[in-house]
Amino acid sequence: MMTILTLRAEFLRVEMTVSGMDCASCVTGLEAKLKRLRGVKTVAVEPEKNLISLELLDGNSVRID
Repeated sequence: MMTILTLRAEFLRVEMTVSGMDCASCVTGLEAKLKRLRGVKTVAVEPEKNLISLELLDGNSVRID
């Protein structure tokens, strides 16, 4: 007899590297769009490091694709 387990996990923090954030309006626009995603708690955009950090709410349904 084989038992199949279903495991579920959710991301609560995501860090992504990006390129092309050369102007302040790009950074501001990207930050605003990410903040509007349902399930996003906070957004930190660091263009000098090419890094975006997202903190997500418990029970979020944010897709990482």
